[in-house]
Amino acid sequence: SRQTVAGPLTPVQNTLSTSVLQPLAQATAGTPLSGVVSCADFAVNGDALNIVNALANGIQGATQNPQAIANVAPQVQAQVQQLVADLQQLLSSLAGGAACNSSGSTTALSADPLAGTPLAPLSAALLPVLAQITAADQSGTPSLSQLAAQLSQISTAFNTAYAQLPSSATGAPVLGGVLLTLKGTVTSLVTLLQTAASGNSTTTIAALQSTVTTTLQNLLLNVLPINAIQTPTSSTAIY
Repeated sequence: SRQTVAGPLTPVQNTLSTSVLQPLAQATAGTPLSGVVSCADFAVNGDALNIVNALANGIQGATQNPQAIANVAPQVQAQVQQLVADLQQLLSSLAGGAACNSSGSTTALSADPLAGTPLAPLSAALLPVLAQITAADQSGTPSLSQLAAQLSQISTAFNTAYAQLPSSATGAPVLGGVLLTLKGTVTSLVTLLQTAASGNSTTTIAALQSTVTTTLQNLLLNVLPINAIQTPTSSTAIY
């Protein structure tokens, strides 16, 4: 089942999901974009900002316990695992498969769902990394620095794939914004976890603020097709 982390961003997450992202997913129902938006809701507004919540909670306890930041590693690990699962489900939804869902369950991929499509570089780069992290996560709780290293693998794969995608995908309404937001979000999380691993509350707070600002800006400015909403046909083609 899907796990959440209650924290300072919970009210913002709830509002974004119920008032912005899920209505957009419903508005694009019947197209692959619906699943893409739903996965952005669960992966970015959910998993990524839950990592922020976990670390923010840890910082609050750091004045009493110097280990409080490091102690939230199990919560962060659970969100990284969910992010890995949601990214796999995103790849499936891009091919017209099921969207990310509230239960956190994913569809087992027997083959690359995007092979032979313009988005093939995305699945080719990400699937091996996601499988490797899923396998590694079965053996105990990693440290924050180890979790940062896992996210760094995802970030490298995502950046490599993104550079190979056609402009018809990266410039497409909604889809282009989701891909750009995911790319930026994972990069921010790497920096955040590397900083948190140092145990320094001051620098971690600054990294938290930076992550929250860029993530929310990306969700609101990139994912929402403000310019394309006036053109009904623009939301039906995914690439």
